[in-house]
Amino acid sequence: MKSISLILLLAFIAALLTVPGHEQFNRYLNKKGKNVGTCLGGTRHQSYKVFTLDYVDYCGAAAINSGNPDNSAIGIQKKLKTDKYLGIFGMFWKL
Repeated sequence: MKSISLILLLAFIAALLTVPGHEQFNRYLNKKGKNVGTCLGGTRHQSYKVFTLDYVDYCGAAAINSGNPDNSAIGIQKKLKTDKYLGIFGMFWKL
């Protein structure tokens, strides 16, 4: 029981010391050749004490009715999907 708690304590301390930041996530995306998203802003970052959650939003064009009498459409950006990444121990995993 002591050895399990010691291992968990060491893993917690290592996670605290190696929690990745937003710049590290952007470097990870660039290094892997992944798309940084097509929405305005591209990525979002939420940092916690031991891990981070990073989101990459992908948008596409969507047409909506403008309400004008001629029924013209307005092109807007609509969020199509979001990729979620877990950052812990200095690495990232896609969830």
